[in-house]
Amino acid sequence: MPCHMVCSTRNIETVVATGLIFVKEGGQIMTEKDQPDPERMKVLRSLPAEITKTLTKEEVNAFLFDDKWPDSLKEKLKDYMV
Repeated sequence: MPCHMVCSTRNIETVVATGLIFVKEGGQIMTEKDQPDPERMKVLRSLPAEITKTLTKEEVNAFLFDDKWPDSLKEKLKDYMV
C-alpha cells in the first residue's frame, strides 16, 4: 500500500501518493534536482526503526545529502557501516 503524506505550504495542501516530500527551510518543496540520491534513500529506509527514530533532522539531511557526516550520526550508524 502506498504511503500518503499531507504537506502544508503557504496554505496549500498537497497529497503525495508515493515516497516522501522533502521540504526546505521556510516550507518550500524541493525540486527534483534537490532530491536525495535514490540509493541513499534506499539505505535510510532499510535501517531498523529503532535507529531511524533516534536520528535528528540534521543527521537525516547529512545522511542524504552530505559527504561528511557529524560524529553523532557516525556513532549511531557504526554497527551498520562497512
